[in-house]
Amino acid sequence: MKVVSNIAELRALLGKWVGNSSSIGFVPTMGALHKGHLSLISRSIKENDKTCVSIFVNPKQFSPDEDFDIYPRDLDQDILTLDGAKVDLLYVPRLEEMYKPGSLTVITVPVIGDILEGVYRKNLFSGVAMVVAKLLIQVGPHRLYLGEKDYQQLCVIRQMVDDLDISTDILACATIREKDGLAISSRNVRLSDQQREVAPLLHQTLLEAAEAFDNTGDELVTAENSTRKLVERGFDKVDYFSICDGLTLGAIGPKTENIRILAAAWLGNNRLIDNIALSTILTRTAGGNNN
Repeated sequence: MKVVSNIAELRALLGKWVGNSSSIGFVPTMGALHKGHLSLISRSIKENDKTCVSIFVNPKQFSPDEDFDIYPRDLDQDILTLDGAKVDLLYVPRLEEMYKPGSLTVITVPVIGDILEGVYRKNLFSGVAMVVAKLLIQVGPHRLYLGEKDYQQLCVIRQMVDDLDISTDILACATIREKDGLAISSRNVRLSDQQREVAPLLHQTLLEAAEAFDNTGDELVTAENSTRKLVERGFDKVDYFSICDGLTLGAIGPKTENIRILAAAWLGNNRLIDNIALSTILTRTAGGNNN
């Protein structure tokens, strides 16, 4: 596996691959690699001639009161993991390589980036859009692999790529979970033993909400009941529990086919997010339930 840290080295190597008509798959990460990342990498390796992974903890997507300084980092272990996975290229840009002194450009994706996570994490999606746009310009991959665990982020990147006419296909990959249903995340290591026992109940509550909504077609009541249930099950606070259009993340209509249920809840100082798809086409009135 080649490891490069600047754009010139990156483009020199990628240029050779492109010249040989090699297809390039790309998996951007912030490191602290886990089974979720490896599932994306495995798919890229299967579907492309070459696979590039990046590791960059992006400061622009963290608010001042968030966990940038303590975000888990273990580059040496990540390199061993990627080498063992047969990744072709690891790109580890330095901060000054990604954001040159005096840079002024900002990328925002309004509307879809302003709701849900955007309400609670003001810098998140402008930072994500900026770093992913830069990485796609630098790497120029044929395919970009993203997990559905960060579903709103996936939607924001899709919108940004489409708006900017970036010629990269986006492949969404299913959330990888522990045996008890907890979505795998680099931040899970910070859960206490007691919090770890409660954490899977977020996914369980999403599944129960999907069943309840399928029965009633009433998204508001289902969301309210699910929020109350999460608190009763031990979560300290629920930022949102939303049943929405899976493409726009806006309100659903009578004929919405792609429905997504997304939630964010706190266990102590740990904020968990999760989501599931509800693919059933529901027949209901605009007023709510179908009974």
